[in-house]
Amino acid sequence: MDSSIKLWELASSRCLIQYTGAGTTGRQEHHAQAILNHTEDYVLFPDEATTSLCTWHSRSASRCQLMSLGHNGAVRYIVHSGTAPAFLTCSDDYRARFWYRRNTH
Repeated sequence: MDSSIKLWELASSRCLIQYTGAGTTGRQEHHAQAILNHTEDYVLFPDEATTSLCTWHSRSASRCQLMSLGHNGAVRYIVHSGTAPAFLTCSDDYRARFWYRRNTH
């Protein structure tokens, strides 16, 4: 609930990487969970204050540009497909949105 995202190595109980710079500052009102995309190249986190998606490169922890999720309320749940560049967001605005990346070939 403090907008802190960390990648842990469970065998040694140590933090490998901390992802910082999410739009939210301070405590969030609701629980939110960061997720990995289907290739584990990116960490995705829904920012409660701006209703944006904050994304980092998983290995370097460099932050990517915020993406508006188009919700009118806090995003409470995000799930990413295990096989495709697609994810689903659910919000307090009583809407679920499906997102995917089209192939540019």
